[in-house]
Amino acid sequence: MHSPKSFLLLAVVFLALHVTGAPFWNAKNPEQLQFIAARCMEEWSPKAKDPKAALKNWMEWRLQPSNEEATQCYTKCMLENIGFYEPGEKRLKGVRVMQQWETFNRYQSADRNKVHDLTNTFDFIRPLKSSSCSDVFNAYKDVHAKHLETIKAILFCDGKSAEKYYKDKGKNVKQKGQSIFVHCEEIHYPVGSPQRKELCKVRKYELGTGKPFENLMECIFKGVRYFNDKNELNIDEIARDFTQVGKKPDAVKAAMENCKSKTKETDPGKKAVEYYKCLLADSKVKKDFMEAFDYREIRSKDYYAQITGKLKPYSASDVRKEVDDIDSKQCV
Repeated sequence: MHSPKSFLLLAVVFLALHVTGAPFWNAKNPEQLQFIAARCMEEWSPKAKDPKAALKNWMEWRLQPSNEEATQCYTKCMLENIGFYEPGEKRLKGVRVMQQWETFNRYQSADRNKVHDLTNTFDFIRPLKSSSCSDVFNAYKDVHAKHLETIKAILFCDGKSAEKYYKDKGKNVKQKGQSIFVHCEEIHYPVGSPQRKELCKVRKYELGTGKPFENLMECIFKGVRYFNDKNELNIDEIARDFTQVGKKPDAVKAAMENCKSKTKETDPGKKAVEYYKCLLADSKVKKDFMEAFDYREIRSKDYYAQITGKLKPYSASDVRKEVDDIDSKQCV
């Protein structure tokens, strides 16, 4: 039986969570941070007056040109998606800076006292008037200038910290140059396992069986961000993959809205399989989905390929060749 004190403690925690309005937050690993940075750059660099110059600045941690909306919105995009800015409270979150460091400090070079200083600096900034790009940027820019080295350190941009992380985690995280698909396959369909025998047909868009297939689809859906942090379907992300291969997303958006409204599954793996079945069952969607999904596999190898110019203009035949090459290595 709970004591009155324990009930009081639970009530205080419950009240605190609801008063702040802040959602549950997890510290971000290097893969997540790279995905966020690449996406924010992809979204906002085309809107800069000089996209190439803006990209160069941002990749070198210079928030310039500071008077342009593109830079200000890129900054907000980064802070909000990392979680250092919470739009529900309209404020910078020092507690998350500390949580980021506490989660990963064994890999990083950040000095504890400097992290405390950064945390306090965030917390001393009052709630903003709005979550506009300009308001968020103006609140943060001086912090960025003063604490840049510490910020880079806790975000795995201090030299070798990311390498240490990847080496330590091994196959449990997507490695540099590895596609999300291959990463998930190596975990859930490892070489020598009984299920490895069906991997080739799975890669050819046939349905797999049992828990391994559910785990695989959950892993891939999370990796390509078709699932958000709450394992909810992100239809916009699927639609984005369609536009990347020049396909209109209207049909897939309608199909997945319908599928989402009907599914009763709560288990992430089973739910991922249900959504995958929906994508393959609709004749208006299937062919375009397979083309988009193949291209997503190739793009997931390097999140920065598009903004650095390493990604060639889309060609269905070229992508098919690359996927066939991966198939030849995985179908063993």
